[in-house]
Amino acid sequence: SGGGGLASTAQDYLRFCHTVVQHAPDVAVFTFATRLSAITPALRRRKLSAALEAASRAVDDWDGGTRIGPCLARFLSVPRCAGFAAGAVVLVISDGMERGDSSEFVKAVERLSRLAWRLVWATPLAADPNFEPKTKAMLKILPSLDALVDGSCTQRLSRVLLSLADPVALQAVQVANGVGVVNEPLQPITALSAHEPQPQLRAQVRGQLERLVVGDQP
Repeated sequence: SGGGGLASTAQDYLRFCHTVVQHAPDVAVFTFATRLSAITPALRRRKLSAALEAASRAVDDWDGGTRIGPCLARFLSVPRCAGFAAGAVVLVISDGMERGDSSEFVKAVERLSRLAWRLVWATPLAADPNFEPKTKAMLKILPSLDALVDGSCTQRLSRVLLSLADPVALQAVQVANGVGVVNEPLQPITALSAHEPQPQLRAQVRGQLERLVVGDQP
């Protein structure tokens, strides 16, 4: 999600996505604020500065507010986009602060949950140690999520991705009660990919994410 409170940290999230895309070729990345934008081609550029510039050009609604429901509905209505989510681990980075009627938002999340293998929602609001999901929309989608986690910085996001292989570890990074329980073991971090990559790719992406966890730049 690129609108509202996330716009100011967009560059950090883009750097994080660039790291993952560079080492897990089947990952697809989209942004949404008032509309849906596909930025995977931009993030495939090897040079970070060129990738960030291309991604910034591809998105023109960083500060345009947030319409989560319509954007997710648009994603699900395009067969090629929905195909990326089918049977995959889907990570949504958003504060979940929907503007207006939340019914479309809730329905879209429910449908995305049924389509995806696992649906993980990362909220930057969890930086507050007293965070609790309180909006009606967020409370309604909790049962559809496999995890609600801290998405306030790239270190926390990296820790989440490194936890995907272990349901116990994934539960340990939960930030709220009432979330759907993960009952099946997930594949390693490369479960984000539709195809099993080479072992060296698994090691590379894990190494890059571990560096982010301790605060290093990718």
